Amino acid sequence: MQRIKAAICDDDLFFALDLKTKIENILLTSTINVTFDIDVFSSAKELLENYSSEYSICFLDICINEENGINAGIQLKTDFPDTILIFVTSFIDFSLDGYKANAFRYILKNSVDTLLPECVMESIKKLSLDVTSISLNVHGESVTIRANTIMYIESFSHQQMVHLSNGQSLECNMTLERFEKQVHKLSFIKPHKSFLVNCQYIEKFQNYTIILKDTSCIPIARNKYASFKRDYLQYLGSI
Repeated sequence: MQRIKAAICDDDLFFALDLKTKIENILLTSTINVTFDIDVFSSAKELLENYSSEYSICFLDICINEENGINAGIQLKTDFPDTILIFVTSFIDFSLDGYKANAFRYILKNSVDTLLPECVMESIKKLSLDVTSISLNVHGESVTIRANTIMYIESFSHQQMVHLSNGQSLECNMTLERFEKQVHKLSFIKPHKSFLVNCQYIEKFQNYTIILKDTSCIPIARNKYASFKRDYLQYLGSI
């Protein structure tokens, strides 16, 4: 079963928990093999401090106490551009402002029962159609993450460290070969038996070393240098 991490941010705890239940019930009565792992936050500050690339969907209220949900949404999309952002609010006057944050949907609270099922299913469809979404086994939990947020994967036997563009690292109980199968059609190269590197984060390579845009250094095995150079040049020619 695919597990998708989602966040709900609303200062009305009763509404937030009710929304969580409604989402879970929509999935229980559907025929798709997907479940949401939902965290609830009561303020924009708490949401932004705890949000990470593990989350794929965020349901955000526009008016949260004294905070501006629009600004929080803009910040969220700046930090995590692949997040599916859904505004859920009581005020229709803010609907146009909501799209400044590149929101996927805008739902009025008094129309939740009508609009939420379609919104949830379309969100899942968007994630499913996004070929950059892959599944990670993080501490026994299946987590969906966008491949274009992965800078490189480092292998330690059966444990893999997935290094993300936001500086976060996830320890996964998967083999590097399994990762290769998930990303074989994407822009990843294996320059060394212990590393998979996302080409979009390569700054340059020299002296059997790849230097990434964050200055991380990845070794190139001597017996893989020719194939790495060929594959990387092929990637550059495709963009």
